[in-house]
Amino acid sequence: MNVVEVESSLDGLVAAYPSLCELIELPHLTYEGRTSHALRIGTEPSTNPGVLFIGGVHAREWGSCEISIYFAADLLEAYQKGTGLVYGGKSFSATQIKTITESFTSQGRSPSKLSAHLRSRTVGQLYRQCHC
Repeated sequence: MNVVEVESSLDGLVAAYPSLCELIELPHLTYEGRTSHALRIGTEPSTNPGVLFIGGVHAREWGSCEISIYFAADLLEAYQKGTGLVYGGKSFSATQIKTITESFTSQGRSPSKLSAHLRSRTVGQLYRQCHC
């Protein structure tokens, strides 16, 4: 996906699920001077614990933005329809999808660099920090 396709996909998800997600403009421009966005998914305010999914970070990343966007679309559709999801051999029931969507905030950016830095000290050497 190119930048226009990514932005169009995010806009489409917000239009299709306005009560479940919102587009957030990130505070820093890209190296090329572009505005970046995050998609916040959840039924509650962003004070809930969060889960961060990122895509399109590295030039040779396989799947890139598509994986994050398709996952967001699958999660939103499953929540709205009251169904579960299956990825490979892992199943998530409709109840689990409801819990994920109503209990956590899923977004495309960590709320604080400091929180990632502090978490990296408790998780171990293999934890990768996001310096967004």
